[in-house]
Amino acid sequence: MNEVSTRPGATALSTDLLSKLKTGIAESRASTVIAGGKPLLRMLRDSQWVYGQRDDAVQENSSWAINPLSIAHGWCAWTNHEGGTKNTLVGEVMWPVHEPKPPRPAPVDNWPFTEQRMFELRCMDGDDQGTEVVYKISSVGGMRAVDELLSQLQVQLGENPNYPCPVVQLMTDSYQHTKWGKIYVPIFDIVDWSTMDGRLDSEDNPTATNGAAAAPAPTPAPAPAPTPRPRGRPPAQPAAQAQPAPQPAPAPVTPEPTARRRPIRR
Repeated sequence: MNEVSTRPGATALSTDLLSKLKTGIAESRASTVIAGGKPLLRMLRDSQWVYGQRDDAVQENSSWAINPLSIAHGWCAWTNHEGGTKNTLVGEVMWPVHEPKPPRPAPVDNWPFTEQRMFELRCMDGDDQGTEVVYKISSVGGMRAVDELLSQLQVQLGENPNYPCPVVQLMTDSYQHTKWGKIYVPIFDIVDWSTMDGRLDSEDNPTATNGAAAAPAPTPAPAPAPTPRPRGRPPAQPAAQAQPAPQPAPAPVTPEPTARRRPIRR
């Protein structure tokens, strides 16, 4: 039994218990991620991005800003029934990514825990502008996509921390599985970066490309200098083409003399 239950007549908290309670509340709030009832963003088996209980389709080419303070890591446990039985979430432990990952919990009814990551997004344009969603993923392909996103975020926080929010477009890729056939995987294509209050780097710094200044155009290479002619004997001129020797004129043809007829004597 705890201390409170053994003191039903207590009207005030002891100093020691009050200190423990305050510390416990602070630690609990710091280590617990609350999605705040935001709709769940997910990718269907046919590669379409949807969110919410009605599976509202995400508008194509819309941009979504990720809140870096909402990124969390931890564990989740799902049932894995055979056949058409619907699987359910039976356990989840998530801590902010700026804190150490929580220890892996023991299985729930023999269903093991696997790693999971999550974060919140806010749509920046289009029909869904202003919509806030939460994304959770534990699949191998999804974890790789989030890991690539975090890799780019690490670089951004070191080079341009004033714009810490990745602005992404929700894309997909696929590969052929030997057993399950064509498998789609998510891709978070970073198209911009924003401040925590939603100002885009590309608008504040028009010369920026994906949060980095555009590289200057390369300077054209100078024309090569003419090669100096070596001093000394002048360059040899190409030999004139030999003319054919004149042929001798044909000798004039002397006409043969005409034979005279002798008169016939009678």
